Amino acid sequence: MSTKVDVTNLDRRMKRLLEEHEQLAKAALDVTGEDARNEAIRIISTGARSGETYKRGGIVAQRSAPGEPPKTDRGGLVRAFYTRTREPFTKELVNNVGYSDLLDGGTTKMAPRPFKQLVRDYAEKVLTRRVRNILKRVSE
Repeated sequence: MSTKVDVTNLDRRMKRLLEEHEQLAKAALDVTGEDARNEAIRIISTGARSGETYKRGGIVAQRSAPGEPPKTDRGGLVRAFYTRTREPFTKELVNNVGYSDLLDGGTTKMAPRPFKQLVRDYAEKVLTRRVRNILKRVSE
C-alpha cells in the first residue's frame, strides 16, 4: 500500500497564514506603542500629587513628591512623546526632551520621579493580552 500526500496547497496556505499573522502581530505592536504613549501622557498629566506647592507667574502649582511620577507643568514632557519602529518587531517609545531621563532616575539634587517602568509594565501587559487574543483567534 502506498499513500501520496500533496503538499502543494499546504505550502501556499502556510505562507499565507504566516503573512497574515505577521501583519496581525505588527498591527498589535503598533497599537500597543500608541497605547503606551497615551499611558505615559496619562500618568504624567493626571492624578493627585503630594509635593510642595510653589508660585510661578502668579499661579500656584504643586510639584510631585519624590517617588511619584512627574507632574506636568508646562507640558513639554508630554508633548515630546512619540513612537518609532526600529526593526520589524521593535516599537520604541521616545521622549526627546533632555530631562525625561533625569526625572525618571533622579539627580544628585533631586529624588527620582519614576514613570518609565510604569509605562513598560502597562505596555507588556497590553501586548501580552493582544498576542494571546491573536493566537486564540488563529487556533479556532
